[in-house]
Amino acid sequence: MRYLHSTPKWHLSLSADNLQTIKWYVDASFAVHPDFKSHTGAAMTMGEGCVQTMSRKQKLNSRSSTEAELIGVDDALTQMPYSCSQLHPLYKGVLPNQYTSCQLHRSLLDCSMCLQ
Repeated sequence: MRYLHSTPKWHLSLSADNLQTIKWYVDASFAVHPDFKSHTGAAMTMGEGCVQTMSRKQKLNSRSSTEAELIGVDDALTQMPYSCSQLHPLYKGVLPNQYTSCQLHRSLLDCSMCLQ
C-alpha cells in the first residue's frame, strides 16, 4: 500500500497486441516455505500488462526445482479454462467467424466454451 500511495501519478497500462493470442507466464520457487513447500506464480497477458495473476503455495512437497515447476504449471492450468470462459463473451461480434471455434487455447487444452 505504501508503494501505491507513493506513486499516484503512475498509471497502469493494459493493451492487447492481438485478440487471438493469450500468453501465460508461470514460475515456481522451490522449498521457500517453512514446511519446505514451493510457491507458484502465474500471469496472463494479451500484450502489455497482466490481465490475470495467480500466486499461491503449492499443496505438494516436491523433490526438486524441476518438479516444483511442473506442479506450478499444473496449478496454472486450472486457471486457463476460467479465463477463456470469461473472454469468449467479449469476442462475440469482434472476431471474424473463423475464430469462434477458439484458436486461443487450442495448443494447450480445449476450451469448454468452444466445445458447445
